[in-house]
Amino acid sequence: MCDLRCAQIEQTLFQRFAPLIHLSGAGEQRLSQSKKCFARCMLYDMKLERLQFKKSFRVIRGNRRAQAAEMVITPGNSEGDSRNRHRGADQWLYVVAGRGDAVVKSRRYKLVPGTLIFIGSGERHEIKATGRSALRTLNFYAPPAYSLSGDPLPRGRR
Repeated sequence: MCDLRCAQIEQTLFQRFAPLIHLSGAGEQRLSQSKKCFARCMLYDMKLERLQFKKSFRVIRGNRRAQAAEMVITPGNSEGDSRNRHRGADQWLYVVAGRGDAVVKSRRYKLVPGTLIFIGSGERHEIKATGRSALRTLNFYAPPAYSLSGDPLPRGRR
């Protein structure tokens, strides 16, 4: 019964999502060889993490190539300063809630829910919460910029 149910789920996922994904080379060959390959990647290899946004900074999950972290900045406060930079990692910052300003390379950007900003490796930046509620962001670093405890990694470390 379980195998039948899994096969039905795999088939449904493949039918719905395969047309939306454009693969080339080895990825295309693997997908054409087995419909289950696609569904297994979607069902079994994904690691789920519930976002909490309770601590000021928390590394959520990562691997050798990238990591995700959540950040909460209370109103009137900031993270980093004009000297802050990630020497070995690019950062993508997505605003989930709240309002703020990002100062990147001395240029100011308004942050509102739904904003996505890219901060290149080595770019000096500061993130400020300017609204009435906390600024909550989801951040991605490639390669990882922090240890699991939240301490900055030395340049080039993974």
